[in-house]
Amino acid sequence: MCFCTANWAGIKRIVYGFRKEIGMVNKRYYEGRSDIQDINSQNTHHIELVFMPDVESEMRVLIVEWEKQFT
Repeated sequence: MCFCTANWAGIKRIVYGFRKEIGMVNKRYYEGRSDIQDINSQNTHHIELVFMPDVESEMRVLIVEWEKQFT
């Protein structure tokens, strides 16, 4: 969600535990149809993107709880 801010701040690595799913695309707070991998490949300041699949199910629970605030 904060890729642009991380880029502007000069952050070199983003570690994340949940990949964007199809159902998230239409929600404004998930960068819509943007593909961060694609944006990063075109960026002059490449950020290392590290996915942690071991925590994905736990992150899903957190995201569902967070989304409840907006519905």
